[in-house]
Amino acid sequence: MSKVIKLVKIPVIVFLILVALLGIYYILLLFKILPAPNFMAHIPLLGEYVTASTVHETTELDKMIDQNMDLNKVIKQKNEEIDNLQHKHKDVQIKLKKSEQNELKLKEEIARLNAEMLEMKTTSGSKEFAYKDMAVYFAEMNSQDAADIMGKLNDEDIIGILDVMENDLAAEIMQKMDRDKAVNITKKMLTVAP
Repeated sequence: MSKVIKLVKIPVIVFLILVALLGIYYILLLFKILPAPNFMAHIPLLGEYVTASTVHETTELDKMIDQNMDLNKVIKQKNEEIDNLQHKHKDVQIKLKKSEQNELKLKEEIARLNAEMLEMKTTSGSKEFAYKDMAVYFAEMNSQDAADIMGKLNDEDIIGILDVMENDLAAEIMQKMDRDKAVNITKKMLTVAP
C-alpha cells in the first residue's frame, strides 16, 4: 500500500505544481507583466480577461497616436502662421523706416523753404516782419514738428522767430528742440538780451 500511495502522491504533486505554475502565469498575464499569446483570445473566460485589457490598451494607444498626429499638424500650422506674421512684421518695419525717412526729408525741405522765404522777406522788408510771419506758421504746427524744422534754421533766425512768439509756445518748442541746439540758442539769447 505504501507503494500505491507513493504512486498517487507523485502525480498529485506534479498536478498541483502545474496548477500553481499556470496560476502564476495567468496572474502575470492579467497584470500585463507578460504579453498574452494570440491563442489566449480563443480560450473561454480566461481569454476575455487577458485580451480585453490588451485591446483596450491598443485602442487607447491608437487614440493617443491620432491625437499626437493632430497636435503635430496644429503645431506645423501655427509655425507657418508665425512665419507669415514675422514676414508681415518685417514689411511693416521697412515701410515705417521709409516713412520716417520721408518725414525727415519733408521736414528738411520745409526748413529749407522757410529759410528761403525768410531770406526773401528780409530782402524785401524788415526782418522783424518776416519773423512775425514765420512765427504764425510755426504756431499752427505741432510743437514737435515746429522744433524739428526750426532746429534746421540758423540760430539768429530761430531767436528772431522765438522772440515774436508767445512765451508759452516758444518754451514748448525750445523744450522739444535738440538739447545742444536749444543750449546754443539760449546762450545767444542771453548775450543779446540787455
